[in-house]
Amino acid sequence: MRLRNTTLFLSAAALLSACTVRPEGQIVRYQGEAQGTTYQITTIVTDDDQSFERSIDSIFKAVDQSMNPWHRTSLITRLNEGDTAVRIDGLFREVYNKSVEINRETGGRFDITVGALVNAYGFGPAGPSRMDSSRVDSLMRYVGMDKVQVDGDRVTKESPNVVFDFNAIAQGYTVDLLAEFLEAKGVTDYLVEVGGELRAKGVNLEGRVWRVGIDKPTEERGSDPFQAIIALPGKSLATSGNYRKFRIDEETGQRYVHTVDPLTGYTVQQNLLSATVVADQAMDADGYATAFMVMGLEASMEFINSHEGLEALLVYSDDKGEWKVYESKGFTELIR
Repeated sequence: MRLRNTTLFLSAAALLSACTVRPEGQIVRYQGEAQGTTYQITTIVTDDDQSFERSIDSIFKAVDQSMNPWHRTSLITRLNEGDTAVRIDGLFREVYNKSVEINRETGGRFDITVGALVNAYGFGPAGPSRMDSSRVDSLMRYVGMDKVQVDGDRVTKESPNVVFDFNAIAQGYTVDLLAEFLEAKGVTDYLVEVGGELRAKGVNLEGRVWRVGIDKPTEERGSDPFQAIIALPGKSLATSGNYRKFRIDEETGQRYVHTVDPLTGYTVQQNLLSATVVADQAMDADGYATAFMVMGLEASMEFINSHEGLEALLVYSDDKGEWKVYESKGFTELIR
């Protein structure tokens, strides 16, 4: 859907900020549903007759056909079902390579081979299983980046039971593809949002750097839903948290959050409530935000302080159950 001259508001974005040069042109916004969520793409353009709607749809379809496990004919579905004749495309390979990098940097806390566990806990296309220690142990045999190899367009799995899950990085990658498409078309001022993952460049119609609001880690939405509002000058942002995406076993009453620790096989239970990461690319922000939820507060703080190019806001609960916030130095400088 294409809209023009509209006021933008996103659950993750509020448009205000420090003044710069006001751009020539008008707002053209594209919005809709994709990848099981919503998207909003706001551009400042001078040629109102130029529409990107079909190209945007094509990008979403290409990503889905490559790595959407809910699509029966996607490459990832066929690989997960044991189809050894699959030839992966460049999209799959790029996300795989980035996942290998993040896995290595985080000591295995980010792993795209957790699909069997994700399914068993009830967060994938397959139905949930009754989870206990023996079930977890049996599935952990199929988790680990050493269980797969990619050579050109061929994927080799150690076992047919190894299941890929790109959900912790695919939306960020989609944001990057959309942003890179806009830049290739000469768009210098835009804000791209898919499912809360964002990438911005330039300024809005008032000549102000795009500002985005970061949701509080709560299941309720009150009159003040934002934990912080920050400027996003040519950067990307992603937030991961377990406060809204969880499942309760109807028989046992056990609450399972959607983040699975690939080193233990269990869903994450700790005091880190949400991790918001700012990086150049949305794919990096998305992947590291998920990794931090697995790593926990202390390890995440150490990691952020020792890695350039990443800034973060971590919301956690202390021993008294009260919310506390950690902000990296660079993140604090973005707060408006």
